[in-house]
Amino acid sequence: MKQLRFVNLSKNNIQQAQALETLTNLITLNISYNNLKSINFVKRMTKQEQFDASYNQISSIDAIQGFAKLVDLRLDGNMIESFSAIDSLPNKKAGWYISEQQVQESNKISTIVKECLKSPIGTNFRFQDKERRFIVIRIYRYIQILRTYNNKLSKYIVRKLSSNTNQINNQQMCAINNYWNIRNVINSRA
Repeated sequence: MKQLRFVNLSKNNIQQAQALETLTNLITLNISYNNLKSINFVKRMTKQEQFDASYNQISSIDAIQGFAKLVDLRLDGNMIESFSAIDSLPNKKAGWYISEQQVQESNKISTIVKECLKSPIGTNFRFQDKERRFIVIRIYRYIQILRTYNNKLSKYIVRKLSSNTNQINNQQMCAINNYWNIRNVINSRA
């Protein structure tokens, strides 16, 4: 059992998973759609590259601070109160999947936007709102391109990006505004 590298325990109504803490060689762990309140059992799983704990009842993610190789982190649909553990992750190339509502409530969106600005080409940052619509920030050649169905959030992010960098020029802002206008027309016809 200790040599297991991939474990998928999603959709099982699991309430605690302390028995997994001996699986220190795991690279991928999917424990989404359960009833977990804590992920402290993952502290020793420092080889994790993909960790999905979405749709649980988790309030703290401090246990992931040692995940030096983490590339894919999915935490949407939880009740996370603090994102300081994400700030301490060494691998800033990770794709982080976090509920937009959680980010807004914890006032951490500016931190995540700053991480977008520091991230290499090809990095994805994806948020999910209450209606499960996706908001994506994709880093392309040092230009932040936003695909979103939520104008309020995306305009906030663009203001943050444009106040933090000169990389978004007028032409790029026009392209982003055109995208919003198209989305507004589509939404008004729906």
